[in-house]
This record gives sequence, structure tokens and C-alpha cells, in this order.
Amino acid sequence: RQMFEYTYDQWAPGARWWIAPQSGKVQDPYRRISLYESVQEAESDFRRHREHSRRALEKAEVLIITLGLTEIWEDSRDRSVICLPSGPYVKEGGDMSPYRFRVSRYEENLENLERIHTIMSRANPNCRIIVTVSPVHLWATFRHDLDVISASCNSKSTLRAATDEFVTRHDNVF
Repeated sequence: RQMFEYTYDQWAPGARWWIAPQSGKVQDPYRRISLYESVQEAESDFRRHREHSRRALEKAEVLIITLGLTEIWEDSRDRSVICLPSGPYVKEGGDMSPYRFRVSRYEENLENLERIHTIMSRANPNCRIIVTVSPVHLWATFRHDLDVISASCNSKSTLRAATDEFVTRHDNVF
């Protein structure tokens, strides 16, 4: 959802960039270990990323969205979802206190799919959408209430149920 929102809408999370405390590397907390030498370089690359995303989404005849897991990390201040905490910011002792682990639920995942559909209906109304649920299971879990097998089953079942409802609501979704 965030990728679609930052591609087409104004998107200004509270913590836009992480600066690694020792190396000074600039890290994008929302994309998998995207590193830069400066905020200016990071901003420039992000603008290019948004342009390429927009171009690809507007030309697509078919969009395949693969849902992965319901275990997420979010900024407790603005609820923006970060990538798995890793990279130099985390390794060098960056402040992770604003971030919390949680499990996204059925309603939230369905709402995210609906938001993506709304954005795509505006950006590329003729695009068909195929939604899949990744078969890759959890190797570990951050949950304390379930073992990894149960957490993985819960995650995939939740996403599959949200996908099923989403597909029934739209003629261009499969």
C-alpha cells in the first residue's frame, strides 16, 4: 500500500531516512537496505524510484501483487510500516524505540488491497490485478504467543481470506 501511496500521493512519514550512527550511511527504512552517502543522493534516487514505479504501473496491462506475511514493524508515531529492521542503522545501534512489532489482521489487509485498487483505478483503470499469496513460510517469528509453524499458518490464512474477499468485490481482480 505504501508503495502505491508514495508513487501517486503525498507521503511524508515522520522518519523519512535513517542515518547510521557510526558510518553516517543514509538508509531508507521503507525499502530493503537501500543505502546512500547523503540525504541528497537518497532523495534523488527516491524521486527516480517513484517515477519508474509510476511509469510501470501506468503501462501495466496486468499487475501481480504477491502478499507475503502479516508480521510487520511499524513506526508507533505515524503507523508507517518499515522494512524488516536491518542494515547499518540497526547494526550500529540506531534508535529503534519508536518502532514496534505487530501482526496485521484481516480487515487491515483487505483495506490495504482496497486502497491499492482505488489508486490503480485512478492511475490505470484498464489494468487487471492478480493477487497471490506467497507460499514461502516463516523461518522464525517475532510473536510470543505462537510457535513459528502456527504463526506462519495464521499469516497465510489471514492473507488468503482477505484476498478471497477482495477478488469477489472487483471484476478486474483475480
